[in-house]
Amino acid sequence: MKKRTLLFLSILATISFTSTAENLRESIAIVRPNFSESTQTFLTDFSKSLRKDGFYAAADILQNYGKGSFGTGFAYRDKRDGRLYIITNRHVVEQAETVDVEFSLPDNSSKTFATCPVVGVHDDFDVAFIALPEEVNIPTLDITDKSITDGTPVFSAGFPALGDKPSWQLGQGIVSNASAQIKSLTNGKELPLVQHTAQVDAGSSGGPLLIRDENAAAGFAVVGINTWKASDRENTNFAIPVHAIDDFLKNYSTDPQSLLTRTEVTNRASAMLKAACGQKPGRQTARRGRRRRPDRRDPCPPAVRPAWLSSGRTIPPGGSRFTAGAPERRCDHP
Repeated sequence: MKKRTLLFLSILATISFTSTAENLRESIAIVRPNFSESTQTFLTDFSKSLRKDGFYAAADILQNYGKGSFGTGFAYRDKRDGRLYIITNRHVVEQAETVDVEFSLPDNSSKTFATCPVVGVHDDFDVAFIALPEEVNIPTLDITDKSITDGTPVFSAGFPALGDKPSWQLGQGIVSNASAQIKSLTNGKELPLVQHTAQVDAGSSGGPLLIRDENAAAGFAVVGINTWKASDRENTNFAIPVHAIDDFLKNYSTDPQSLLTRTEVTNRASAMLKAACGQKPGRQTARRGRRRRPDRRDPCPPAVRPAWLSSGRTIPPGGSRFTAGAPERRCDHP
């Protein structure tokens, strides 16, 4: 009788968890940036320049990026003023004037909110806020200041690419380093990252890192924002801790009027790519006066890459070289 009771309780817990996990999709969205005409022109011209110099793979990445990239974001309501935001990574939206936010629901229906403004990007950390229309009312995720330690079970949620389309994914893992110090990923700032093993892939950028929390409305609470993965190690992913969200809201403007102009967007995109690749691709002089053939695979040195870039979905955040380069090899933006 005792075994039957335990089995029955286990089944109930599994059903409850599955139902709660499905509800997460009401609060986690696909984020698609809308590029200005000048940014589109810049990406096209730069892609042609790379192809002319023999960097075919990099040219294809930029070309695909211009055609349409996407990342992940999650709904959050600021307790100070009650405003509803989508939180994502800066690198997902940095070249965009507006974004389309799509919720892909468990019943295969979807809700899309078009041309939502990017109301703020964090200068130091890879975080951005998107404003939803005031009349929108959707479930939000709670953030938590609960301490997490090595071995804490965590969940990743988002819409990584499957083929060339976003596909829902809920992954599970543990915290493998609760306080990873990697200043090359945080512009030299003191920000301990959460290293974990929950699945993260290209397109997961901006998605939440979650823990189970019975007191949270969704049954889960956010402890981080999935941002990087190490491509030369197994199951080594990094999330920005949630206190960066609070820091952003306290210290940075979220006024829609503060959006970048088209010229500023183009200039920032150009500076970002130069920082990512270090220099304009081309022939280089090697020792003994011999000329090296250009690397036709990748104009940027292999190192830390955003996960979204590896699939050609997007390009790295401005000013952040991830220790050596942009494209995804050692540390990636999902």
